[in-house]
Amino acid sequence: MPRKTTATVSSATCACLLHPDGSLADVSAAPPVPAPTFEILQAHVVRMHHEGTAQDVIEHAGWVADIGWVEGGMGVGYMVWLHRPGVRSGTDAAAHLSPRQLDVARLAAKGDRSAEIAEALGISVYTVRDHLKVIYARLGIASRLELAEIIASLERAQR
Repeated sequence: MPRKTTATVSSATCACLLHPDGSLADVSAAPPVPAPTFEILQAHVVRMHHEGTAQDVIEHAGWVADIGWVEGGMGVGYMVWLHRPGVRSGTDAAAHLSPRQLDVARLAAKGDRSAEIAEALGISVYTVRDHLKVIYARLGIASRLELAEIIASLERAQR
């Protein structure tokens, strides 16, 4: 069984809970995305479960899906937060990222390598890479340069 995650996306377009077999926990919760995108999402959840993966991000047809294993009030299974990428300002970034992701983003934006970020935060390099993958997907970016621009915007807005 995957380890539990506490990831949340406050700005998600929609959220749904999928069983490890890819079926919807609540049929009324079907997300408003095209059927092919949802079928790819379901197949990905099944693959994640077989691999024991607790958290991942996938992108398909303009949608980003943040997927995380949950146990508790929402049920047991993979919680899927679907949204459109494209955050471009720092204040938007703060709303899309967890405090830990913001820590990783700030260090990456100032030029620290993944190993340096891992050491500074007391986490593994693999966790840093996973955080960066989620950060890039949520912000709709592809490089540390773009990340640095967004973090600089966030810091200006916080002054």
